[in-house]
Amino acid sequence: MKFFALWLLTITLSSAKLTVSSLNPILTDFIERVGGDKVEVIQVMPLGADVHSFQPKAAQVAKMQESALIFAMGKNIEQYLGGLQQTLQGDQQIIEVGRSIPSQKVDADPIYSCCPAHSKGAIDPHWWHNVENAERAVKVIAAALEEADSTNKGYYQENATALRKEYRNLHNWVKSEVSKIPKKQRTLVTAHAAFAYFCKEYKFEAAYVEGLSRESEISAKQFADTVKTLKDKKVRAVFPEKLANPKMLKQIALETNAKVGDALYADAITTSYKKMIEHNVTSIVNALQ
Repeated sequence: MKFFALWLLTITLSSAKLTVSSLNPILTDFIERVGGDKVEVIQVMPLGADVHSFQPKAAQVAKMQESALIFAMGKNIEQYLGGLQQTLQGDQQIIEVGRSIPSQKVDADPIYSCCPAHSKGAIDPHWWHNVENAERAVKVIAAALEEADSTNKGYYQENATALRKEYRNLHNWVKSEVSKIPKKQRTLVTAHAAFAYFCKEYKFEAAYVEGLSRESEISAKQFADTVKTLKDKKVRAVFPEKLANPKMLKQIALETNAKVGDALYADAITTSYKKMIEHNVTSIVNALQ
């Protein structure tokens, strides 16, 4: 009987899943791909929420108490992390996945052509639009899972290696697709400044009408300046974003004789990172080539 009880306890412990929390659906995709059937993920922020303004409710914070690890995008996009840290147990950790990923600053990088006064000096948090950064994120997530659950270290390493290879192929596919667009036509016009990492990596000139957040607004002067700039550049298309109001961009398209391209995924609106990138790149290439 004692042997059976010990055997049952061993089986139970070996099959128990590591519980972690994800503060962004994009991270959930990464974690589930690396963690597989060894990890249970509590997704805190729902699909479609604005990553810049989302705040977890008390019930969500309480649910996170079950997690050994809490994964955040980082780069100050979750501005509530300081308060959340104070609610955690001593052995819980917040892993800011974007912390070790190279940053771009709004006022220090010429890729930004929208009014930098909206967020002067701020770090752009939208690192995931450069697929190489997704590879880096997978490495960070795998290391955290391995440390928290060393029994399954080899399993996590194997999954992470396969996923990083998949994203390396995706990165190369993006470069191949955008090469179909003549260089003089590679101006990416979007509403808010979510695509600077994409533009810098894949050699686009960025033109952002608003600031870093979907909720930003622009003045009449900025609107007029934007229209003049885009007319001078003879832009072929402007791109709204999923779940964002396209009114401003439609106005600009009308003023500049540009077409309105398919709406792009900027933030946490899809459960598949790969499908998000594929949709965005296909939409951009179809409109600009």
